[in-house]
Amino acid sequence: MRLMIALGFVLVTLNGCAAVLVGGLMYDHAASREDKAKFTQNFQQQNLEREKAGLTKLDWCSEVYKFSKSWAKEQPGCTERITRYEGGDHTALAL
Repeated sequence: MRLMIALGFVLVTLNGCAAVLVGGLMYDHAASREDKAKFTQNFQQQNLEREKAGLTKLDWCSEVYKFSKSWAKEQPGCTERITRYEGGDHTALAL
């Protein structure tokens, strides 16, 4: 009986952790199209303002990575740089 109660407690505890973990992963991956469109529009506006001020443009891969790692990994030209950054090459992204 005690074993069954202990086992039940462990299963409930693990299920809660799994739900939190899965929820967190889904949140990162589930940035809506609207959120992505707003991010892209804001990124373009910031770069336009920076260019007018004579500043260097923001790096797309670096900025998308800050916004959503999963979305950044889907961007053409970013996957290799992200892999290098996550592998320890902190020059691969401007963070």
